[in-house]
Amino acid sequence: LYTRLERTLASDREDIAAMLSVVADIQVDPSSAERWKALFFARAKEVRATEPGTLLYTLTQAATPGSFTVIELYTDKTALKVHAENFKKSGNPEISELTTGMTVHIARVCDGIPPGLKSGHGAATKAVVATFTVHDGNDLETIFKELAPKVHANEDGCFLYCLGRHVKDPSKYVVTELYADKTAIKAHNRTPYFRSAAPKLMAAKPAVKVLDVCLASTAKL
Repeated sequence: LYTRLERTLASDREDIAAMLSVVADIQVDPSSAERWKALFFARAKEVRATEPGTLLYTLTQAATPGSFTVIELYTDKTALKVHAENFKKSGNPEISELTTGMTVHIARVCDGIPPGLKSGHGAATKAVVATFTVHDGNDLETIFKELAPKVHANEDGCFLYCLGRHVKDPSKYVVTELYADKTAIKAHNRTPYFRSAAPKLMAAKPAVKVLDVCLASTAKL
């Protein structure tokens, strides 16, 4: 599962101290989905106990059976390497056998835009992943430098609001968000600061996924 991730890390020669946001899209045969989830939950407990550099390791699922997305956050490149190495050494091989497809997106959290991960994020039931492809990333980062602090300060129901720039394709940005529930997402969308930024954000035509959090998978409670 982690061979491609290790290759990406090996080719990434930029700042080793930067925080990393990872989104892993995973496909599982629907008939094996519940077994796969149980194996993931067991692995998440190990991550919580042994990887202080893994700040977030949350499993979410789409409406399509067998379609999962893991939202992850690491203190730095070293922490992500430790996570990958631990999986190879102690991960249950059955979880790899049941996985039919996996695409991993690694993004460097943008300078000056903290992800705002809150201690209560274990209560999240909804997640949003938005992918932007832009010609000028400075414009997007400028928007988030103004937007993100307001989200962090004013929205108790938003537990994560993170902008990361893809390590292999600098034209791509990934936004990961965690919310208490649908009501919190609606409240976010109605805020004056988001409504002010929304036309510029939507002009970039992001690919947006709204996902259900699998609560038992949260690695840091």
